[in-house]
Amino acid sequence: MSMNGPDNPIGWCDYTWNPVTGCKHACRFGRDGKARCYAEGIARRFAGGVAWPRGFEPTFHPARLDEPQRVKEPARIFVSSMGDLFGGWVPDEWIRETLAAIARAPWHTFIVLTKAPWKAMRYAMPDNVWAGATITGGLTDETRRLACVRDYQARVRFLSCEPLSGPVDVRAARPDWIIVGAATGPGGYQPEEAWVRAVEAAANERRVPIYHKDNLTLRPQKRREWPDGHTAQYRGRAPRPSTSPRLLDRTA
Repeated sequence: MSMNGPDNPIGWCDYTWNPVTGCKHACRFGRDGKARCYAEGIARRFAGGVAWPRGFEPTFHPARLDEPQRVKEPARIFVSSMGDLFGGWVPDEWIRETLAAIARAPWHTFIVLTKAPWKAMRYAMPDNVWAGATITGGLTDETRRLACVRDYQARVRFLSCEPLSGPVDVRAARPDWIIVGAATGPGGYQPEEAWVRAVEAAANERRVPIYHKDNLTLRPQKRREWPDGHTAQYRGRAPRPSTSPRLLDRTA
């Protein structure tokens, strides 16, 4: 089984699960803007192996779809940590099959994060999905990205402000949860104090829980808050019947 956990380093999930890997966002990080994302580095290192048969080229792994059902204890599972399930290059069939697999394991909570929220908002998510978007303060058209999160069809809508690279007003998204972190790896850096304070102030105003990543060293006293009804120790909850994954009548 290729699921990674429960000792993965992410912090806010118990497992990672990658039915879709690879990415074409070509993100670069660090102060010089040259550091590749961690997933791309891993894919290049192990290209041609069982886990990365096509390197970082987008790849569907249907044999992994039933892996969550083998984990009987309720868990939080991060979906496609090594790719972007809703990337513009991902075929609708891959997305539908992944969402269907999520619906078949309603005792878990699946956390889906994307840099293409305009595509994610076109789908009605199964009831056990938390749907999020990366908002860094340095991406293009972040006003549109925030509006897409506001319109997500998901139980929990969240923002991942990691790496926080500039000022961002998160209020337009009306999120249920906010993650804040720094840029790590070669050329990594801490966000400015004012950027973090602005996110925290907006969250406090609307009573939105915040999760500070371990890499946010300017916050030695971390806030480790969870969406309503959840705690750090995940024990699962009686889910409502999962909705069938479907494509909504929206244009991209």
